Amino acid sequence: MFMVAEAADLLRHKMTLTSDEKYISQKQISDDLGMTHTQFQQTYKGLDVEFGRYNVHAKDGLIKSFNGDYYSVGDLDVNPKVAKHQALELAIAHVGAKEYMWDSPDAAIM
Repeated sequence: MFMVAEAADLLRHKMTLTSDEKYISQKQISDDLGMTHTQFQQTYKGLDVEFGRYNVHAKDGLIKSFNGDYYSVGDLDVNPKVAKHQALELAIAHVGAKEYMWDSPDAAIM
């Protein structure tokens, strides 16, 4: 049996993660049955991997089960190729809208 405090290490071992990959605890909830459910987010070189999440289910501090999704990223270069302001300009040019929500902040309030 493994303790819930060992969950990140257990995921690292079971998923054979590289040194660039981690599962980081995001949130924890307890249910009416006394189970604790901890959600872990997959990261690669410090960036979240979209939809890469694992849930660890425990009772009395002992892991009973876990389930979730792992995505192999490979050897991905995560360094940006364009500056932040350039990315925004390129996105605006690509979308081509005449007006954006941030142009009229009151429009976002409903």
